[in-house]
Amino acid sequence: MREPWSSARGVTIRRLIVLTVRNVNPRVKIVASVNEEENFKLIRQAGAHIVVSPSRVGGYLLADAVSTSHVADYVLDLLTAGGRVRLIERAARPEEIGMNPQQIHEALVVRIYRGEDKIGYWESDRFTIQAGDVLLMIAHHPAAAAGG
Repeated sequence: MREPWSSARGVTIRRLIVLTVRNVNPRVKIVASVNEEENFKLIRQAGAHIVVSPSRVGGYLLADAVSTSHVADYVLDLLTAGGRVRLIERAARPEEIGMNPQQIHEALVVRIYRGEDKIGYWESDRFTIQAGDVLLMIAHHPAAAAGG
């Protein structure tokens, strides 16, 4: 049996909710969840900033687990609040401007967001921190390590 929120009526209700929230507060960040692939575009068009699909994420993890031994485990560690590693998103600090992200020792910088541009660690010619950049980093989670 399909859950009511994944039905056509459920998608219509979600779109109305997103449109209503957008109308009430145009600056609010809207995060929505969908189960059906075809609904991603509809919810985005309604004004959601982020659309998450638990079934899609689970599908990726299952597919990776077939051919790898550790990818799913590591990704789950990243996604779990009590995991040994965590993702951090933060603005570049003034003292980091002009630096190569490898010079940051608190965490491993894996991506720089510069406006709408996404710069990966492999793009060495562009991978220099600038004012206004947002850094996406993988860091050790000390509280998890203390617990085991």
